[in-house]
Amino acid sequence: MKSRYTTMTLIGCLAGTLSLSAFAQDEPPAPGLPQDHPARAPGDDRPRDQRARPDRRPNQRPRFTAEEWTQIERRANETWSRLSAAEKAHVIRLHRALTSMGEEERTFIRERIERFMAMSEEDRRQLKENHERWKKLDPEKREQVRREYRRRQKEFERHWRQEHPHDPLPPFRPGQPHPPTPDQP
Repeated sequence: MKSRYTTMTLIGCLAGTLSLSAFAQDEPPAPGLPQDHPARAPGDDRPRDQRARPDRRPNQRPRFTAEEWTQIERRANETWSRLSAAEKAHVIRLHRALTSMGEEERTFIRERIERFMAMSEEDRRQLKENHERWKKLDPEKREQVRREYRRRQKEFERHWRQEHPHDPLPPFRPGQPHPPTPDQP
């Protein structure tokens, strides 16, 4: 079980490292990357800090200072040096997989990792228990559970649309017997 948490931690570190590595990448893109890779435009040999930057969105964090960047790099190097060769190979494989994905897929994966990292201990415990229960089910029972979930989801949607015909459909929470009322979260 420890390896699953180690893997999720490594994936989280990898996602953070990938997003930070885009700021400091001054070398040419690795072979196999598409020519429209955001790190460098085709034929643009200037260092990253001399290239034109798109306007920053208002909610985007400011760039790191040199001191912050040094601390980040030091922590990353310390973390990397503590990894075993097998763990390093695993991180590299994950990095290759992420960089080969399209932007939408990468965003999807990053959002899921960030959602997991933001979970409370109670939510993580519940997720772990659900996973253990799911692993113990045989394929026929899993299919039964899927059918029951779909049935309850449709029932939830039907009730919601009857009670709130003009409101958007909230996410389906299997533990809720009825749609939440406006005073419930």
